Amino acid sequence: MLTDVLFLNGACYAGKLTQDELDHARRNWEQDSATCTAQIASPALTPEEQSEAEWEAERRKEGATDDDIEVMKAIRHL
Repeated sequence: MLTDVLFLNGACYAGKLTQDELDHARRNWEQDSATCTAQIASPALTPEEQSEAEWEAERRKEGATDDDIEVMKAIRHL
């Protein structure tokens, strides 16, 4: 959901949002909200075991850049 907020902030900074941008943001927000609600309603009680490569692959699928991943890795290993 944070990426939804960042998208809107970036679009507002660049100028007035188009209807397509607003529709896209609303659609994403609704999908993300439904996912969050489902995860909160039924949380996984056991931690997922995941290799570093699998974790990186998931971040890339989410749109993270190599620089983003390096920052996240540094934070994870604190």
